[in-house]
Amino acid sequence: MPTDLLEVDKQFLEYSLLDDWPNFSGKCLFLTGGTGFVGKNLLSAIQILNRASGLEALSVVVLSRDPAKFMAENPNFSEDSALSFLKGDIRDFNYGQFRADFVIHGATDVGDIVRAAQNAEVLAVGIDGTRKVVEAAKYWSSTGFLLLSSGAVYGRQDPDEEFLEEQNKGAPNMEMANSAYGEGKRVAEWLVHDLARTTGVNIKIARLFAFVGPWLPLDGPFAAGNFVKDCLSNRDIVVGGDGTPLRSYLYSVELAIWLLKVLLHGPNGSIYNVGSSDSVSIRELAHATAAAWGGTSKVVVLKEAAKDLLPERYVPLTSKIAQSLQLVQKISLGEALVRHRKWLQGERNDER
Repeated sequence: MPTDLLEVDKQFLEYSLLDDWPNFSGKCLFLTGGTGFVGKNLLSAIQILNRASGLEALSVVVLSRDPAKFMAENPNFSEDSALSFLKGDIRDFNYGQFRADFVIHGATDVGDIVRAAQNAEVLAVGIDGTRKVVEAAKYWSSTGFLLLSSGAVYGRQDPDEEFLEEQNKGAPNMEMANSAYGEGKRVAEWLVHDLARTTGVNIKIARLFAFVGPWLPLDGPFAAGNFVKDCLSNRDIVVGGDGTPLRSYLYSVELAIWLLKVLLHGPNGSIYNVGSSDSVSIRELAHATAAAWGGTSKVVVLKEAAKDLLPERYVPLTSKIAQSLQLVQKISLGEALVRHRKWLQGERNDER
């Protein structure tokens, strides 16, 4: 079962956010997507900061299709008196039972291989789910709304374009079935902008990229998680392609910090890339993961790299969030991988 965060990460959270916590004290946050990777990192951060602040807690209401299952699998969260669950689907839930001062809308099925492959359903969840959450925020007259969008809204990054910037006008390829996720996020962004235009709700948008750290799915569609799973099993890390595509990775504890900072301090209508600008190839990620674990896993790349072709890229520029909110990456990929390993090893020790 998942465990509490490392002590060094608790200290990092407290250092980064304790001064902000009076803004959350005694308030209520409604969180969708709270049972997934991003949600668990947010819940853990909030739990730690509620305890450390000594203030009246920020209460969190998490929308979940199966709260009992989540609490049984995550006892460290179920024991938190500031945390409660609303049972329901993102497109059909009763928001008249409480009032939320803040909303973080992050519900998505991208981390679930089976659900992510149901493209029409992914699109419907992205659009109809956001419409429902916007409806709730209007009813509550919430003061702050953070949409967790995605770099997928930009579509395919040109290989000769070093970074994706917020003003990039690219878009998903409508001919591709798997563009449903990016299109759903594009419509979701329009819906929350309309919320800002028609009400007094301050909206912010975070376009998320790639991450490593606690609660990263190890059996999902993410190379970083699959590589960690190989190391956990003392298997060689097998890179199915040529290993040249470029990605970048932010530590998930930093992700939680950035999102809470954006929710509190981002200007109304602001859009920020959230991720790392330090590009790394998939081959380099595999070697870095093996090095962080220090075990017997070797890296096996199945295909030869094509000559004279620029590698595929998916890397954000994060200068806007750095200039606006002074948020810069502080934990390198190598350190993030080591911390993830230590967290997982602690989890395994707790199970023995």
